[in-house]
Amino acid sequence: MENVTINGGGGDDTLNASGLTSTLSVLLDGGAGNDGLTGGGGNDTLIGGEGSNTLTGAAGNDVFVISTAGTATIADYADGADKIGLVGLAFGGLTFTASGSDTLIQVGTQTIATVLGVAPGVFDTSDFVATGL
Repeated sequence: MENVTINGGGGDDTLNASGLTSTLSVLLDGGAGNDGLTGGGGNDTLIGGEGSNTLTGAAGNDVFVISTAGTATIADYADGADKIGLVGLAFGGLTFTASGSDTLIQVGTQTIATVLGVAPGVFDTSDFVATGL
């Protein structure tokens, strides 16, 4: 499997790898700004970074990277397939709150991610990975 890295840099970016095949794993890094990131058919890593970001993994086993530096809306989390990557955070420091049919992932009173269409009870330690970012 080949790896492709796409960096948005500063500013508001739309990075879309949906046309790429399942033989490619894509790392999409939006950098600073309000970004929209869409993965391809492979096992992708999506890093929103600073700002307000929308992350869509598409097919594959994807990793959505979150931190306290920004907020992320995770549009298509698939339990058992996808993971949420933590930067400078531990699972024990997170709280999960229902907001309609979505889940807010919070550190203290700060919402760092909204996971669309997934109930809070779905999440456990197996859904999270530490990242070296």
